[in-house]
Amino acid sequence: MDINNINDLDLVFFCGNNFVSRGIVFLEKLKNKLIGGKLRNIKYAHVGIVISKKYIVIDNDDPPETKYIIESILSSDCSLFGDGVPDASGGYFFGVQARNLDEVINSNIKRKSSIGYTSIKNKEYLDNYLDKFNTIFQKYNHLNFPIDILRPFNALLPYNNFDNCSLFNFDFIACKKKKTMFCSEFVSYVLDDLKLIDVIPEKIVPSDLLEYCNEIIVINQ
Repeated sequence: MDINNINDLDLVFFCGNNFVSRGIVFLEKLKNKLIGGKLRNIKYAHVGIVISKKYIVIDNDDPPETKYIIESILSSDCSLFGDGVPDASGGYFFGVQARNLDEVINSNIKRKSSIGYTSIKNKEYLDNYLDKFNTIFQKYNHLNFPIDILRPFNALLPYNNFDNCSLFNFDFIACKKKKTMFCSEFVSYVLDDLKLIDVIPEKIVPSDLLEYCNEIIVINQ
């Protein structure tokens, strides 16, 4: 797939062909219905944001025009847990990281994942922040994904609140010392840093971000 049509600061959405992704989409639809949302055709369970290497500092030999997807995800060489694409700085990680966009998309096409991309509304305003993106990237890069599954699950619930609960005490303690982020939470913080949205990132799921985007372009059904 030619990724040239995907621009810096575009959002890329995914839904894997597995029960976890389908479960997230089901809960996203339920949340949207319960809050009287207007979103239609909700079908994505994961999201990341695109940036070219020339705008961030990362230790590898990729050329400046290389496009990455910055996302909070488990990168793994095990097909049961990941798509085989490593962190751009080397190795595998469970949390915020930059990965080669072309490799991620092509790997997910082979895995029969649903994929779409879109631009943020007010894109001309967003372009003013490209040169400042490295500061944002360094702020969040390599933050861990929450081990405590109640935190991302909380974002899928419109009313119930598990903010003060923890399934794993050691993760609760770790969160106090170092911030952890799931995928849409991370993207929401980035957009908040760019002053483009005003939300509670911990309560945002991938489909919620579509409200701030233009029409999504489907890459793979």
